[in-house]
Amino acid sequence: MIETDPIDIYKTHNNIRKQLENSKNIRGILPYIHPDYPKLIENIMKNDGKIELIMGKDIYKGLISQIDKDLKNRCIKNSSLKIHILKEKLDIYLLICDESMNLGLFKTDGSYDQNRILNSNTPESVKWANDLFETMKMKVI
Repeated sequence: MIETDPIDIYKTHNNIRKQLENSKNIRGILPYIHPDYPKLIENIMKNDGKIELIMGKDIYKGLISQIDKDLKNRCIKNSSLKIHILKEKLDIYLLICDESMNLGLFKTDGSYDQNRILNSNTPESVKWANDLFETMKMKVI
């Protein structure tokens, strides 16, 4: 588990940012977007990576409006960018990078807990995260 502390209040985000900077392929369930995400995702697309995301409509609009239109269209056309819109409220954050996974949860008051994230790079945890992603994707398809 990665937790923020008074010395590094951005520890969880910095961990995720580093993984996105160093990954070629990502899958994720995004209940929110950090202002860094559009550029990080755009860089993966520019480097011929593959991205598959599940998110709500508002998050989709916020993310996609910040990505270069021609790049977005090319990546959608060649299937390297797939975005699934889920109508129900998302209550988990899941990011699967090349060899790691991150799971974020919500507090009992319904707000996202940005101060803690479960992170693992074991093959079993990445498989579990991919299985969870596929289960959530079935709700969309």
